[in-house]
Order: sequence, then C-alpha cells, then structure tokens
Amino acid sequence: ITDGTKINSNWVWVKDLMLTTPTVISGAWYREDGNALALILLNTDDKPHTVTLPFNAADYGLKGKLKIREWIAKEEATPRPKAKPIDASWSREITLAPMTSLAIEILSETKN
Repeated sequence: ITDGTKINSNWVWVKDLMLTTPTVISGAWYREDGNALALILLNTDDKPHTVTLPFNAADYGLKGKLKIREWIAKEEATPRPKAKPIDASWSREITLAPMTSLAIEILSETKN
C-alpha cells in the first residue's frame, strides 16, 4: 500500500548507504489463531501522505462478523480503542500525518 512516492535515506549507522524506499511503508500480521489481522501503515516523510486501503476479509481468511480498532502512534501511552463492527469488504482513503504510524486490527468473531 503506497501512494507511489519514494524517499531517499542515508543509513549511516550501517555505513554510508543511501536507500530509496516508498514514503508509506506497510505490513500485515496474522494472529496465531487466525482470527485477527493487523495492518500497519508508516509514513516516513515529513509531509502528509494519503493512501487507499482496500480490504476483503476473504483474502485474509477472516470469516463471520468482523470488528475493527485503530491505533495512531503517539509519544504518550495510547488507551486500547474500542472495537467497532465493520463490513467484510471495504476501501477507504487514509491520510497519514508526517512521521506517524497507524495500526489497524481486524478481529473475527468466528473461530477458525
């Protein structure tokens, strides 16, 4: 998931190494029991970036009623957000503030 922009970084702690990566880096992790998924988005730039996040529960093996909760990384501790019902298929635009990350947890009420 990216908006197509890239950023150049010097990874000097390794050696003088210039790398080019997408400005928005993303990843996904399954919970061990297969009943939840976490999607992670990270804006590595000092400007906001907007990405489109499509989701289809069947693509991830999630079944039944689903709930979603989101965390935005902050310096202070973030309380656990309440999970809200969500459709099994959706697409939405997400604008990430500069140098921030967003974690989206999708939970299935149906046990695999």
